[in-house]
Amino acid sequence: MSFSRLAPKEIEEDIYLPHISPMLAPYHAGLPKALIIGAEFDGLRIQTEVYAKQLLEGG
Repeated sequence: MSFSRLAPKEIEEDIYLPHISPMLAPYHAGLPKALIIGAEFDGLRIQTEVYAKQLLEGG
């Protein structure tokens, strides 16, 4: 079952807002320091690593 079948259209569009999905933000400069923890067998580990890289590249 897809997310679009479970959520109203407004919520589906909200998942693309940077405050809800920070990885999708157009830039990552000027953000405060962050502690990002991902475990070896974490299902979201790859997303954690990608977001960490985005933050490092953004300064």
